[in-house]
Amino acid sequence: MLRAVKTGKDDNAALINRSLTGGSSCFDKEQYADSNAQPLSDVCGSTSIAKRLMSRLGLEENLIKIRQAAGKSLWKKALKTRSDYVAAIILYFIHHKRFSLLVGQSTFSERIVLRNARPHPAFSTLSDKYEVREHVKEAIGPQHLIPIYQMVDDMTDFDFTSLPRAFVMKATHGSGWVKLIEDQQNESVEDLKALATSWLSKSYHLKFRESQYKAIKPRIIFEKLLLED
Repeated sequence: MLRAVKTGKDDNAALINRSLTGGSSCFDKEQYADSNAQPLSDVCGSTSIAKRLMSRLGLEENLIKIRQAAGKSLWKKALKTRSDYVAAIILYFIHHKRFSLLVGQSTFSERIVLRNARPHPAFSTLSDKYEVREHVKEAIGPQHLIPIYQMVDDMTDFDFTSLPRAFVMKATHGSGWVKLIEDQQNESVEDLKALATSWLSKSYHLKFRESQYKAIKPRIIFEKLLLED
């Protein structure tokens, strides 16, 4: 925590006033490490004033960088842990800046994070871009399904000429792994293969610690591209 220079209590207000109007600061960079000094926010009277002082001294940007570095370090630890629940606690702390065991779930965010760590078994089916089709078929009818041209789990010998000029390529085992192709004549087949192969080699569960993706088989599906007339 940043520390202020030890001064008499009666002098603090005058020092703060001068610091905010161009005079000397109530905060001395040479002495802020004094472990016996009062916290800056206590001496300067409020958190907002403390932030203004930090900004004047060029410290706010450094604190942001420190927080970002700490967040990245914690993120790496979260991805390495074997427990999805422990990872969820760490990730919640990174994003919300407060610690929670996610027990009781007092906020909506806590419910979402815990659900990612301990999802209902049906969530894997609902997250699988192919298996969910059967659920849609039974729930509202096959007429609502987007036509699929092909589905593969290996792109080595895939022939793009078997597809129409326009299509959608997406991975079944992740989120956001999708590419819209309006005219494959304008695309590089090798680039498309490389992209699909990279998706097949990744685990969305390990990358983002959403447990419902753990049991989904990596596959690539090619669907009809829906365009407005």
